[in-house]
Amino acid sequence: MINLIKRIIYRFTIPNDRNIGFGIGEIETIKNLLLEENYEKIGPLYDLLTNAEKSILITEIALDEDFSEPIQKWFYENQESFHSNLFVGVVFTRIAWVKRTGKFANELTDEEVQGFFQYLEKAFECLTFANQAKPEDSEPYARLIRVCMGLSEKEQAWRFYNKLKTMDSQHLQAHFFMWDILKEKWLGSDEEEMKFLHMCRDSKSQTLRVVYLDYIFDELLDIQENYSLTKSLNVFKERYREEIIDLYKKYRFESITSKDRYYLANYFSVFFYLMDEDYLRNKEIDKIGKNISEYPWSCFGAEGFRDLQLLKL
Repeated sequence: MINLIKRIIYRFTIPNDRNIGFGIGEIETIKNLLLEENYEKIGPLYDLLTNAEKSILITEIALDEDFSEPIQKWFYENQESFHSNLFVGVVFTRIAWVKRTGKFANELTDEEVQGFFQYLEKAFECLTFANQAKPEDSEPYARLIRVCMGLSEKEQAWRFYNKLKTMDSQHLQAHFFMWDILKEKWLGSDEEEMKFLHMCRDSKSQTLRVVYLDYIFDELLDIQENYSLTKSLNVFKERYREEIIDLYKKYRFESITSKDRYYLANYFSVFFYLMDEDYLRNKEIDKIGKNISEYPWSCFGAEGFRDLQLLKL
């Protein structure tokens, strides 16, 4: 009864908001600057961020469809700018994959194929410009890996990845992009994929373990396609519970200084929610606060702070 009363109170008193980009304030600031066409202030804000923050910011802004046109306008008025080339390169990459659709390659129309490669080439050109203009910035290298995936340039992707690793060995987005390339359905094989995933899992970097946790979550989604909900959860626990607990024992949230630590807390909280580990689930939810990642929580209808607080009751 007490928990029921708390749920009712929470529903009407706690906002269901979350910190966009794990609370990186520059995201909203730069969005406003783009809408105001106040472009000269964008670069200095970006340059002050850490590598992890830059990557999160680019994802939140350049992959937001609402900012596709403002970023392109910025680029066409400032085509010699490192920052405009970087942002628009990611915009063009997103548009390329939208043009391609989710069809199998043999199902694509000529128009879809043409649109895909047209925008990938534009993305490659802009990101290459950014890379050459500021080779000390790791973000263009990471984003070029994603473009190489679409262009089927596996060796080139490895070159960008290996160069980036000498600058930022913990760049999370770059590792996600390489994982995609190494999947059998793209340019790799099961053996290559698992070798890469195990490297992420066994890395001294806690951050890279996010990639492996995402793989485990993908496995859960695959299991659910073949079993009922109850059966799939039992199969999931059977296969991965021990490994998840083992990874959790190596996890030290407080020792991770980058914003990427919230990805770990979000994944562990989801797994403990599924495994009925209430104490550990609540412990991780407390660490998250309002720094809720849209994925994987969105798969369970949890969108904000209130939704996660209700799970604790």
